[in-house]
Amino acid sequence: TELLEQLSTAREKEYKTIVLKPIIDTRFDLHAVVTHDQNKANAIRINQLSEVQKEINIAEYIFIDEVQFFNKSFIKEIKNWKAKKQTLYIGGIRQ
Repeated sequence: TELLEQLSTAREKEYKTIVLKPIIDTRFDLHAVVTHDQNKANAIRINQLSEVQKEINIAEYIFIDEVQFFNKSFIKEIKNWKAKKQTLYIGGIRQ
């Protein structure tokens, strides 16, 4: 829910946004992030960041759902975005 609230705020302020989710997450909606109360936002399903590198490079805000389903190299790449001054919102279960 928090992820989608922050996304809504970023879009209201007209920031360039991208929403990502792991391709293995097939629950609820294949092409959207969905909250338990059925709020949703379109998302790009990916296995690897290289699939959306162009979109990531122009995004000011990056939203990632279910981050625990991505591999460790994905997590390392996220750290590079912080260096580029991109704002990240990451949702998932702590492990």
